[in-house]
Amino acid sequence: MAGGREAKGGEVVLRSVELSSFCHATEDCSRVRSSLLNLLPPELRSRVVLVEEALEGYYGNRIVVVKTQILEECEKILEYLSSIMSSSEKSILKATLPLRLDQRTGRLILRFSKQDAFRGEARLLDSDDVVKVVLHFKGARSLEKLSTYLAKHSLIQA
Repeated sequence: MAGGREAKGGEVVLRSVELSSFCHATEDCSRVRSSLLNLLPPELRSRVVLVEEALEGYYGNRIVVVKTQILEECEKILEYLSSIMSSSEKSILKATLPLRLDQRTGRLILRFSKQDAFRGEARLLDSDDVVKVVLHFKGARSLEKLSTYLAKHSLIQA
C-alpha cells in the first residue's frame, strides 16, 4: 500500500494527485514550475516529471500548461500540504469542502495561489492565477467520509 491506492471495506483512499498551472507569456515558466513543485514534499520533487504543453490564447498569446500526475506516496503529499497550510486556510477548506468535492467522481479540487506556493506556502485562492491540485479518491463520495479522512490527515480542522 505504498501509495495508499487499495481500499478495504469502503474506506476512503487517495488514489492519485494531479497538479497543473498555466504559464502566461508575461510569466517566467521556471517560477511557475517552482510554484507547482513547492506544493510537494522536498523528497518527491526531484522524482516528479513535469509535462509542458504549449497552447495559444484567444488573442494569439502563448500559454504553457505545466502539469504532473502522481500515483505513489500520495498521502505524503497530503501531509506536506497540511504542514504548509495555516489553520485559517484549513478552516476555509473545511467550510468550502462541499463546493470543492465532485461527489460523483470522488475528486477534490484545490486551487492554491501561485505566488504563495512559490514562497513555499499553501494559500487557497479561487481565481485564475493558481496551481490547481486535484485529489482523486476512492470511497469519497460521501462528504462526511471525506471530512473524516481529511481531518485524520490534518488537512482540515476536526
